[in-house]
Amino acid sequence: MASFTGETLRLTVAGDDNGVLFTATAANTVGVKTELLLVKVPTAGTVPSLKAYRSRAFVGFAVGTLGKKVTVPPGFYAVAYRFVKVATGQKTSLVTLDVVIVP
Repeated sequence: MASFTGETLRLTVAGDDNGVLFTATAANTVGVKTELLLVKVPTAGTVPSLKAYRSRAFVGFAVGTLGKKVTVPPGFYAVAYRFVKVATGQKTSLVTLDVVIVP
């Protein structure tokens, strides 16, 4: 099986009313989804283990729809993402982002 290195797009995140808003810098390639992962943490300074992150959505970002909101209760959330090749299930390593506050 050929190696899968993922995508060149990157994500930013922000706490939003009732959720975490993910924004991509570009569209996904056909056949690739972006997996969005979160873990609720007690404080903004908490650094969870990589095993603590839980999948919340698989998104195919496209031109005109580069944002995705994941609804969660108020609190602090550590955020990560990775790319998944749909046909084979191959995944990249997690890319961790900042902890966000959902008011």
